[in-house]
Amino acid sequence: CSQECGGGTVLLTAVCRASADGGHVQLPDFVCGAAGKPRSRRSACNTDPCPTRETTEEWEDCQRSCGSGVQLRKRCVRYIDAETRVAISEPQCTVLEERVCNAFDCPHTLTWASWGNCSTACGRGEQSR
Repeated sequence: CSQECGGGTVLLTAVCRASADGGHVQLPDFVCGAAGKPRSRRSACNTDPCPTRETTEEWEDCQRSCGSGVQLRKRCVRYIDAETRVAISEPQCTVLEERVCNAFDCPHTLTWASWGNCSTACGRGEQSR
């Protein structure tokens, strides 16, 4: 067959054979009479889809920079035949693995309140927020 999977063709050719010593021996066509010999023809073979091959895909960026995000490893290719693969669109990708990432607390962010009133109308005073 011309392909291991995904559909190929094979050339079918009739031959003249005779039984001998528990097996078969190929004979010249004239022995069997060439007039009755079927013509050679091509036939489909190995028509099952090619199996998905394991490939090492890169991990995507973590979905969060802190506070426990998720990272995915996806396969975004499809095999046409044993040798040829093509990229597929994001919704058709297969998630191979997922893992937790950046599993540490996010730093606290401070927000400042507005300045309060000064403790004195003039001279040295204090103001807080």
